[in-house]
Amino acid sequence: AVALLHVRESHFAMTDALMTLLLWTSLALLVTAALTDREGHDRSRVDAMLCAAAGFAGGLATSTKYNAGAVAVAMVGTQMVWLWRRPSAALSLRTWMPAVAFTLAFIVSFLAGTPYAVLDYPRFSEDLRYDFTHLSGGHNDIFLGRGWVYHATHSLPYGAGLATFAAALVGVIPFIRRHGRAAIVLGAFAVPFYLAVGSGYTVFFRYVLPLIPLICLLAAFGAAVLSRWFARAGLTEGRALALAC
Repeated sequence: AVALLHVRESHFAMTDALMTLLLWTSLALLVTAALTDREGHDRSRVDAMLCAAAGFAGGLATSTKYNAGAVAVAMVGTQMVWLWRRPSAALSLRTWMPAVAFTLAFIVSFLAGTPYAVLDYPRFSEDLRYDFTHLSGGHNDIFLGRGWVYHATHSLPYGAGLATFAAALVGVIPFIRRHGRAAIVLGAFAVPFYLAVGSGYTVFFRYVLPLIPLICLLAAFGAAVLSRWFARAGLTEGRALALAC
């Protein structure tokens, strides 16, 4: 709610803010599916419904802005979580139904928002190539370095706030250790998304907006870890948490 970059881009009503909302709706549903511990037919049915809803939101997010398509990799991460827990289920058709439901819903919602991807495919393909070409070069011949470096040193720290970004770095390992399944799903999205938006020399801050909620989530874990460290140093619990925040 108070992350600098998200507040600014919401003020300007950019497509990135709407895309982030739809994208994280999809990710939240996938994480919910990955954390389910039900068994049998009920589990398969509920997981398929969750993944279909996630695919629908993900397709709308991708229709809003194409780089949201990285959410499809999060579905792969969700499937990996299930197979990691039950490797023998890989031979069951029921195991793959959630992925099928996600894919079909994703395609339907994407085409509902971007119908001319089919109705005028040549123009769609041409414009898509232009987007990739524009991303690979600097905007208006202004070169600030490749996105992989620039976003890590500028966009994310200043977009989330320096203190929040620092706390997020502290929280990465605790989050992975405590919530491994969720980390796989979110990491399956975040890594390819970052590689995609950072591959060129056009480096608008708003390109990393979908990563800001993840930074805030990790920062919460970082603040909790720091508060425990301060508490061990002799501070009261309340003072330790206040200092960490």
